[in-house]
Amino acid sequence: MSFSFRLARSVGAWITQHISEQNRLLLLSILTGLVAGCAAVTLKILVHSISRQSAVGLGANPLIIAALPSVGILLSILFVRFIVRQPAGTTADILLAIMRKSSLVERFKLYSHFVGSALTVGFGGSAGLESPIAITGAAIGSNIGRIVNYRHRTLLLSCGAAAGIAA
Repeated sequence: MSFSFRLARSVGAWITQHISEQNRLLLLSILTGLVAGCAAVTLKILVHSISRQSAVGLGANPLIIAALPSVGILLSILFVRFIVRQPAGTTADILLAIMRKSSLVERFKLYSHFVGSALTVGFGGSAGLESPIAITGAAIGSNIGRIVNYRHRTLLLSCGAAAGIAA
């Protein structure tokens, strides 16, 4: 068992013993909103940074600029295929997780959509950032909510998705 897992478990146990259920849910909602909002801002900054670096670093050659979206999509596919090694999924998978998996979203969704969309959009792809950050926010809320029951975990999942979109 890793140190971070033991630390999270002991902090969760302390919170469960010393903080009422209502206050615990309030604190976890605030934490979920802050983390998901920071993830959305970080994604936006990362996309602008990749876009700026790819345009400046490669010059203004029209052929290279026309090929950049294909490069971004290829990098995103390679990332999902060889690093994540799981199908990325869609926003509908979040609804399925609520219905079939007790609102448990897989941990790899914390970063898979984030990195994939940063590469695709950063290199000029025509995809949007709303769905990836909604999925990332939902994954953040679900994983923070692993220490609470199904009903509260579903609420935290929704808070994370809403915070990501709102940011």
